[in-house]
Amino acid sequence: MNSRKRKNNGEGNMLRILGIMSGTSLDGIDIALIEMEDGQFRDYRLRSFQSFPMPGELREKILRASSPETSDVALICELNFSLGHLYADCVLELLAGEGLETDDVDLIGCHGQTIYHLPREEVPSTLQIGEAGVLVEKTGITAITNFRSRDIAAGGEGAPIVPYVDYLLFGREGRNIVLQNIGGIGNFTYLPSGGELEKVIATDTGPGNMLIDIAVGIMSGGSASFDVDGERAARGRVNEELLDEMMGHPFFRREVPKSTGREEFGRPLVERYLRRGVEFGLQEDDLLATLTAFTARSIAQTCREFLLEKGNPVDEFIVSGGGSFNPTLMEMLKEELGDVPCRGYQELGFNSEAKEAVAMAILAYCSFNGEANNVPGATGARKRVVMGDLTPGRFLP
Repeated sequence: MNSRKRKNNGEGNMLRILGIMSGTSLDGIDIALIEMEDGQFRDYRLRSFQSFPMPGELREKILRASSPETSDVALICELNFSLGHLYADCVLELLAGEGLETDDVDLIGCHGQTIYHLPREEVPSTLQIGEAGVLVEKTGITAITNFRSRDIAAGGEGAPIVPYVDYLLFGREGRNIVLQNIGGIGNFTYLPSGGELEKVIATDTGPGNMLIDIAVGIMSGGSASFDVDGERAARGRVNEELLDEMMGHPFFRREVPKSTGREEFGRPLVERYLRRGVEFGLQEDDLLATLTAFTARSIAQTCREFLLEKGNPVDEFIVSGGGSFNPTLMEMLKEELGDVPCRGYQELGFNSEAKEAVAMAILAYCSFNGEANNVPGATGARKRVVMGDLTPGRFLP
């Protein structure tokens, strides 16, 4: 990487890169600050990680903007800049806590907030907001943003985008591993033994925490936003008939690679399941147990259908994201996976919560250096491309 000439502090080729991720669940803004020698991905050091809460009013506006019934151009325009300011403020707070100045950082990789994702329409499209111009103007740091659009332009789904980072960090382990992330939406990367990028398979698996979180919010009247440690689901009983109905969702009949989001697994679907729960005579905890089982079964079914049944062996299943900290969900997933060993990402010595923010930092590094950073086997793109738009900071690279 041709550093942008930040001040000389005697650290040689050591680079500092910030990664910013705000996901589908809208529960917060994750920022990771990594340090690494130029190109030495596997030896990166997580200098700092913080998760900043998403302000409630802003969260509600994003939800409005994400729904065709309540969105408008003025709202999206406002949110685009509001998020740019919020991202910048969070970056400045994190750096101050580390005793660093903005001149001490080489690059920012920012995913932005997905408002809508329509990769299968007549005109495939996606929209992530969080104005890069505001982020760069307030911090002075060069930023790479808007990763998904280039992959969609190349015929892909624009998602998932983390598989190339998974490949860089774990792609030569000599075993067949699945890296499953459970955020708002679930997605996995399959890394076959041998380390060939062309054989990497990745896809969204369906709902992650989002349906559970939305249901808890509705049930609590907004006083709670998630099922802490899966305690409510653990008290409930899974209704197999309703679970079978959930598994009939058309998303699961599509071939991989495929991607999804709030458009398919959002509040309208939860409200439908709440009505069905009443018809089945379920208690609230029973419905939460069934929604949690839905996430576990959809992940395991995708693994069986698109990996095991197609001759792709799995030696280990590694889970990251917020769902990895839900004991009830993890127990259900292990039961669904059967003989496939399953453990949390943190057991490998990595910060599970920071994974996607770290990925944004590494994707930004690749983009900055003109290195293709998508995986056609994950997105369905026609070719490998460089994802990400460059907004120069106070010093040109």
